[in-house]
Amino acid sequence: MNKQIINIKFVFMLFLLLNNNNLIYSQWTPAKGPYGGYVYSFAAAGPNLYAGTHDGIYLSANNGNTWKYSGLINNIVRSIAVNGKNIYAGTSGGFYAWSFNKKKWTQFNDGLINKDIHVLIVRGNNIFAGSSGGGVFLSSNNGKKWIQVNSGLSNKIIRSFAQIGKNIYAGTFGGGVYLTADLGKNWKQVNTGMISMNVFALCARGPEIFAGTDQGVFISSDSGLNWKQVNDGVLNKNIFALTANGSNLYAGTDGGVFVSKNNGLNWTPVNSVLLNTNVRSLSVDGRYIYAGTNGSGVFLTDKNNSIWHQADSGLSNSYIRSFVVSDSNLLVGTDVGIYSTPDNGKSFTFLGLEKSHIGSLAVKGIYRCAGTWNGFYSSEDNDTAWNLSGLKNKNVRSLIVKGTYLFAASDDGVYLTSDNGISWKLLNHGFTSTNIICLELNGPDILAGTGSGVFFSINNGITWSFLGLANKQVSAVYVNGTTLFAGTLGQGLYISDDNGKTWNQMGLMNLNIQHLAGQRDNVFVGTLGEGVYWSSDNGKTMSKINNGLIDLNIISLLIHDGYLFAGTYGCGLWMFSLNELSRK
Repeated sequence: MNKQIINIKFVFMLFLLLNNNNLIYSQWTPAKGPYGGYVYSFAAAGPNLYAGTHDGIYLSANNGNTWKYSGLINNIVRSIAVNGKNIYAGTSGGFYAWSFNKKKWTQFNDGLINKDIHVLIVRGNNIFAGSSGGGVFLSSNNGKKWIQVNSGLSNKIIRSFAQIGKNIYAGTFGGGVYLTADLGKNWKQVNTGMISMNVFALCARGPEIFAGTDQGVFISSDSGLNWKQVNDGVLNKNIFALTANGSNLYAGTDGGVFVSKNNGLNWTPVNSVLLNTNVRSLSVDGRYIYAGTNGSGVFLTDKNNSIWHQADSGLSNSYIRSFVVSDSNLLVGTDVGIYSTPDNGKSFTFLGLEKSHIGSLAVKGIYRCAGTWNGFYSSEDNDTAWNLSGLKNKNVRSLIVKGTYLFAASDDGVYLTSDNGISWKLLNHGFTSTNIICLELNGPDILAGTGSGVFFSINNGITWSFLGLANKQVSAVYVNGTTLFAGTLGQGLYISDDNGKTWNQMGLMNLNIQHLAGQRDNVFVGTLGEGVYWSSDNGKTMSKINNGLIDLNIISLLIHDGYLFAGTYGCGLWMFSLNELSRK
């Protein structure tokens, strides 16, 4: 009996130990924002709505109120098709089918000599896949095998499909519309009346077919033989999406959504409170219209009131490129502006610059500073108004503050301002490469990671001296006393224990390192494709801490308030409790 009790205790303690280890290695959790991202496709299957994004598929079972990740990370999902219980996805990595039994996506690319799939359409047991450069592929066995069906198809960049009866139409980029009536064995061009050959969207309704182009909307009522432009009221002529619902036809453009109730003769904008008008996909399901935008996720409106609201809770498809802490708030730079969280990722407030890629952030006194792909912006006294304060059309990759000076790294050198961006001075004397990727302070000195090694300046950038790692693209630098860490693009991590006099490559060879963050001897390495590495002994040993992390493409890191924050390349913001590391 005593032996039984001892065994039970042992099993219980083992369970606790294993469970505790799992906690240690599974602490990555997604933040509750910033939500949004790039939504290129929709498909409805019963009560479920699927959204194809720039980084996988998301699923909503409650009309877009909340979303959850459904797989295909690191794939651009440009098309989703539903056929009964079968769900298919056309992606930048080929064709995938969802298995309800296995609860996972399975890739089927046998015969797909071009795997960049932009559009899918299903007809009976046949699936057509339109690729970007390889033309049209056909499968008759749920995608397990594919054959190319391009006879007569002189343009092989396929952007859209539609079908009426036995006719299948393919919209191309550069070749207009093609038609097949024999499952792709033969195609013929049907462009009479079309003044644009770039057909981004096709939509069939009854006997009529509509084409969305970069010159607006066209209609054909005779199986595509003749086309007529129908643009009255369409203010933006780049038509990326078309969908029909009853007597209404909807068009998604780079200027919002338009509706026509008379076969395209007249169009009316329906853009009330549509915060991002760059619409790339549309879906109508029951009483709701869904708009997928280029950067801001999904918007939803009731057909009866046409007032949009954002419907992207859980849709973490954003690129998180930069961080900074301002008055205990964490500011997050994304591809669609700046967000602030006062409670470590539980809630977010949008701060502006919705049309900018925020590559770097800094705080200087009352000024919040943002380096973007098109210049330097500043905001004063927590205002949401941002002013372009110089470096117009410059890619500002890194910002550091040193006293009254602000330094900016760009692809043509280091810039300095002492008047908060009113004027700038280019400081490149001594550089062998003016491709400046990152900046970091080392006491009174400034370190610059460049396209050809590490440089330093002891006189506020007036002159620069070489510090090592020639011909290496140094993307990140971290300083811990006299120990310097340099992350490179494709050549791993280097460490100097003598303030840069000598460098040694650590075990992370060939890694594409994007960012470094540290707290004394704890060093974190963010990489493309390998996730996050951690060292607790100042770089002597390294181990991965990726459990729970969906996307292993890490482009930014920051330590704040007991958490390690990681920005991903298309899968949002993630958090890791540093308390769990201390327990290890």
